[in-house]
Amino acid sequence: GSFLRINRDEPVPADMVLLTCSNEDGVAYVDTVQLDGESSLKPKFALEETMRITETKELLTLHGHLDTEPPNQLVQSFSGTLYLQGFPRGVPIDAKSFLL
Repeated sequence: GSFLRINRDEPVPADMVLLTCSNEDGVAYVDTVQLDGESSLKPKFALEETMRITETKELLTLHGHLDTEPPNQLVQSFSGTLYLQGFPRGVPIDAKSFLL
């Protein structure tokens, strides 16, 4: 996988997991109008295990893999597990941390 930096008002170019964001509380607000027709911003949450990472160099030290459910048409649900080197267990990922 790749790490992508997305700035305010930029489109999300691919399905991805939110590892960190500029808000200290780890919440990013995403416009999903093209997916579900709703114009209100949806909160998405950076993973607790990675949300405090602020430096690109630190992100680049992360190694691991993501196991996910097969692709499907459901835009409101997602299930996966992120396995990071140095973490004793997999990190569960759901739709709250997944960007489409």
